[in-house]
Amino acid sequence: MKVTMLTALDLKSNPLLPYITRVSGFIANKLLRGNFRWQTLPAPFTIHLEGLEVNAFEEFETGAQLRDMMKDEVSLYKKINEPEFRKAFKKHVSEIFTVGLWHRDFSDGWITDCPDASLIGKNFEQVGQEYGVDPVDAYFDLATQYKKALKWKTNYGNHRPNIMHKLIASPYTHVGFGDSGAHIRSLAMYNFPLRLLKYVRDAQLEGQPFMTAAQGIHAVTGDLADWFGVDAGYIREGDRADVVVINPQGLTDEVDDIHEAPMEGFGIDRLVKRNDDAVDLTIINGQVAYEKGDCFPENLGKEKGYGQFLINRYVEERAIDQNEIPVSV
Repeated sequence: MKVTMLTALDLKSNPLLPYITRVSGFIANKLLRGNFRWQTLPAPFTIHLEGLEVNAFEEFETGAQLRDMMKDEVSLYKKINEPEFRKAFKKHVSEIFTVGLWHRDFSDGWITDCPDASLIGKNFEQVGQEYGVDPVDAYFDLATQYKKALKWKTNYGNHRPNIMHKLIASPYTHVGFGDSGAHIRSLAMYNFPLRLLKYVRDAQLEGQPFMTAAQGIHAVTGDLADWFGVDAGYIREGDRADVVVINPQGLTDEVDDIHEAPMEGFGIDRLVKRNDDAVDLTIINGQVAYEKGDCFPENLGKEKGYGQFLINRYVEERAIDQNEIPVSV
């Protein structure tokens, strides 16, 4: 049975996790003869946040209380200004043995936008030192004053490139974790395949390659297609023409810059990343879907023909073998 799990990351909250995931992958595949892959992310796992909108608060008791109160703004801001609540919150974020993705270190919470422009670029520990208060107090005070206009970021992990390179190159992982669709205001990992190719190119230019360019391309095309059993990931005569033309010199730091763009039909903006210098051309099912210069055809997303549902051949074969109606997942 095939199994894939989240997630192989170099977390600040658990520095041993990369070694645990790689060893467990060896045990599952080599010793137990399984077909197991961890999902890994080829990019810094950086979260962009607004005020008290922090999913990781769910990982501990007082944080979960705040998450439960998000719809009642009056009660929410009253709660974070109660001395006893702040005392309990500080106790929870400072506990040595933590469970979860977030490292709970407010010195790694960096203000990216705020009505008080003098605070931009500072972390909550620095702000606390300026005002003579604890970093948690600095954070709650600013959140009370500016609410969602206080924007900040923190990095959960993948902060050590050499460790991340080993996770990417491991035979027990595949590159497939982005999670942006679930966190449209805090993540923008849609372009993680380009981020992987940038890491590969950067390492080669530095004289410390961890995989070849061909291996990097295969990791985000044929390797995934083969494992999940879909007809994609290769250029062969007679195949469906799905092609992306990448300019290696366009794989600059721009691929990791954050932008906001309207999300049609929802009335909100989501986080995105731009790759204007990296992508020259995108062809879907033989039709040009994008050309460099922000050129999209008028019928893209409106007419059929650009894409199609890809059947998982393993599920279909199993259904046919059992005289069942073919089912795809």
